[in-house]
Amino acid sequence: MSENAVSNNKPEKIVLETQEPPRDKGYAWVVLVCSTINAVFARGSFTAFGVFQTYYLKVMFANERAENVAWIATCTVSMILGGGIFASKIVRRLGIRKTNLLASFIALTGMVGASFCTEIWQLALTQGVIFGFGSSIIVNVYMSTLTMWFDKHRSVAISISSSGSVLGGIILIPLVNKLIAVASIQWAFRVYGMMFFVCTGICGILMKPRIPYKPLDKIVDFKLLKDPVALPLSLGGFFMEIGVYTMILYFPSSMIDNTGTSRELATSLFMIYNLSSVVGRLVSGFLSKRFDPSLIVAIGHITSAALMMGMWFGTKSFAVYVSFMVIFGIIAAPYFALSPVIAASNFNIETVAHVNGLAYLFNGAALFSSIPTIGVVYQKLGHRSSYQQIIAIAAASYVVSTGCMVYILYASKKRKSKADNNEVQL
Repeated sequence: MSENAVSNNKPEKIVLETQEPPRDKGYAWVVLVCSTINAVFARGSFTAFGVFQTYYLKVMFANERAENVAWIATCTVSMILGGGIFASKIVRRLGIRKTNLLASFIALTGMVGASFCTEIWQLALTQGVIFGFGSSIIVNVYMSTLTMWFDKHRSVAISISSSGSVLGGIILIPLVNKLIAVASIQWAFRVYGMMFFVCTGICGILMKPRIPYKPLDKIVDFKLLKDPVALPLSLGGFFMEIGVYTMILYFPSSMIDNTGTSRELATSLFMIYNLSSVVGRLVSGFLSKRFDPSLIVAIGHITSAALMMGMWFGTKSFAVYVSFMVIFGIIAAPYFALSPVIAASNFNIETVAHVNGLAYLFNGAALFSSIPTIGVVYQKLGHRSSYQQIIAIAAASYVVSTGCMVYILYASKKRKSKADNNEVQL
């Protein structure tokens, strides 16, 4: 019998390999589109809340104290940012798709409920807690899913999805203004709620993990509070949120009071900020492929502080207000686009969701504590007419945030150097 015949009679070893979907191509782009649409609705209300805040202060609750009105915004944005810490627990039990659909329904319930509210506490509960919680789960899930599907183009992909939040503002600002003008704020809530449910629901069905995904079975990983990157990343976001959200909430009102602009025009012009913020987020994503993202954020934050004091603080010029919106939108945007990139660059896939969740929790805590405080300062020291005190607080917050970003730059380089040394020793 020949050697070939003998070899042919040997049993062949069949190796079964699971083929993982490739990163940076194919279905990754479907996930990117869905993530961007989810950002339009789940984070778009964040950037467009100035429209609601202006309506509450000038029309619906004109006779209420500013610090009381601020509780609606406090609950909404705090929950949108902080509620995401529960996402990992829910995803671990339901999976990404079912979690997205559940969150979409919760957000719809909050918006429909808000349409029947006439009191501040009612809106704080419905638009704030319920809608905010649904949105927060969607934000955390799409950010974690997007990180799985991209590697080489991760920073650009996250920047594109991050720009969805300001695109949401561009869509929602004229929509809410138009619905209030031709119908009522009640119908603005209902229409937005239905749009939210349909669009995020469809995207939720299309979203899926690249590989089997089981996040850590924890709400908060407290070990991250000792991490030299996770903690300053969270603290940097804490102080940044104070600065940027002071601008989002009070800039339209200050424009009305200081330039004589109408409420409709002031809130419509605020879309300029959203448009320039889209540019800023996209540009920061491309820049992060050449420069350290922590450095980009640090430069953006210190420049934002200078712009607030140099342009917004003492001006009553309409042209300066418009110019400020353009420049500030570009400069102040990097943290939103690059904080997930910083997290993904320093932590493994199982931990990234918890790092992002911790950062968002700090962001929410910042707004929960600062928005009422800013409202009191505006009411007591500014006598509901001067904005200089709250502008100074916002600028100082950006300076502190800059320090946190500079520390991350040092800590991440030290971590990378230590990892390289360990590889050499092995």
